[in-house]
Amino acid sequence: MKKFNLSILLWAVTLMCLHAQSFSDEKSYTFDVSQLDLLRVHNKDGQVKVKGTTGSRATLRVKRTIKSANLQKLAAAKTEIFLDSVNLDGELMFFIQSPDYQLEINEDGRAYYNSYQNNWSDKRQKFHKVKTTFSIELEVPEQTVLYMSTHREDLIVQNIKADVLAENHHGSLYLEKIGGNVQAHTHHGDIKLNLTKVPTRDAIFSTHHGNIKVNFPDNLAANVELKTRHGEFYTDFDYQTKAMPVSLNTSKKGTKYKIGGGTHISIGRGGPKLNFETYHGSIYLLK
Repeated sequence: MKKFNLSILLWAVTLMCLHAQSFSDEKSYTFDVSQLDLLRVHNKDGQVKVKGTTGSRATLRVKRTIKSANLQKLAAAKTEIFLDSVNLDGELMFFIQSPDYQLEINEDGRAYYNSYQNNWSDKRQKFHKVKTTFSIELEVPEQTVLYMSTHREDLIVQNIKADVLAENHHGSLYLEKIGGNVQAHTHHGDIKLNLTKVPTRDAIFSTHHGNIKVNFPDNLAANVELKTRHGEFYTDFDYQTKAMPVSLNTSKKGTKYKIGGGTHISIGRGGPKLNFETYHGSIYLLK
């Protein structure tokens, strides 16, 4: 019986070794952002952390980790899956290069990764069952306009005085001490935002499975639309409730009236339209 147990143990250890093949490396990039209109970082699987600094040069550090039980796929992934960059018309963009998907940009400038097989788990993909993650840290001058995104894990931005667009899917957004206008979108995560200046443009803050919590300066002035299905609305600000917008559509069958959903309020003297949307979560507008 003891010999049998030892054999089982050795077999289990062998399996663990087969499934523990991994590779990791690190790279660093230093570059001038003084002439840039926009700096983009589009990660796919892995955390993105951004910190604002003084000066005109930025430093990006990336740690790449690749895991696979297939040694041939592991070796191939080292050369075929990596962080790439391109500079076009005043926009410097870092993105993930892979044979199985590519970054696409819509006409409005929004970016997303598109799988060639239309199914991220499709076994026809070259690197099916190869797990690759990129952990990215960026130190950037605080006046740099940013578009930061990842698909999995959290995205953190701190001490930026310019505009920020932040996107995620399987993770939360943590934006602290932001002095510009913000757009924030995720799906499976929370949005936590601390603004040091009152918004001057319309903005949307949206998630599906999470709470939205935003701290504003005391002198906030905005028109606000709030939508949640399974949550509540909390605020430190005095506000006035506004009537829901009504639109009409006239056709041969008659006139149809459509009443907009959500809660509409005005804070202060009113101002930009701030749209907050969640489904399984609550919304907090705090001082």
